[in-house]
Amino acid sequence: MASNIEVERAVREAEVSAIGHIRVTRANAERLPGFFKLLTLEHAEHLSTLLELQHGSGADDAARAELLAALVADIAAHEDAERTVLYSRLRGHPKHGATLEAHALDAEKLLRVAHQLETLPPTDAAYQQTLQQLTAMYQQHSRREETELFMKAQHVFDAKDETLRLEYLRAKAQVQQAAHER
Repeated sequence: MASNIEVERAVREAEVSAIGHIRVTRANAERLPGFFKLLTLEHAEHLSTLLELQHGSGADDAARAELLAALVADIAAHEDAERTVLYSRLRGHPKHGATLEAHALDAEKLLRVAHQLETLPPTDAAYQQTLQQLTAMYQQHSRREETELFMKAQHVFDAKDETLRLEYLRAKAQVQQAAHER
C-alpha cells in the first residue's frame, strides 16, 4: 500500500503534468487555424478549471459545487457541439472511423465520471479521488484529440474557414440553452 507521501508525490506529479499540458496546449493553439484554436483553448480552460477545483481556491463547498456544475455543463456542450460539427463531417471519410469511435467513447466515459463527481460532496474523500481521475482523463482525452483527430481533420477541410467555428459556437449555444431550459 502506498504511503501518504507517495500518494501526495503522485498527485503533485499529475498536477505538474497537467499544468505543463495547459501551457503547451495554449502555445500550440496559437499556431492552429480558427476552429481548432477555439477547441484547443477550450480544452486548456477546462483543464485549468479542474486544477482550480482540486486546490479549492479558498472557495466554500457551495461555490465549488457551482463551479463544477458550470464546468461539467460546458464540457458536455463542448463535446456535443464537437460531435455535431466536427465528427459528423469526418464520418464521411472512412479512414477516420476508428479514431472517431475511440474519441466518442472517451467523451462518454469522461462525462460519466464528471456526473458522478457532481453527486459527491467536496468533503468526501471519494470527491478528491474522482476529481483527480477526471482531470487525468480529460488531459488524456484532449491531448489525443489535439494530436490525432485535429491533425487528421485539418487535412479534410479548410479549418481557416470561419463557417466551422461559427457552426460550433451556434451548436454549443443551442446545447447550453436546451440544458438551461430543463
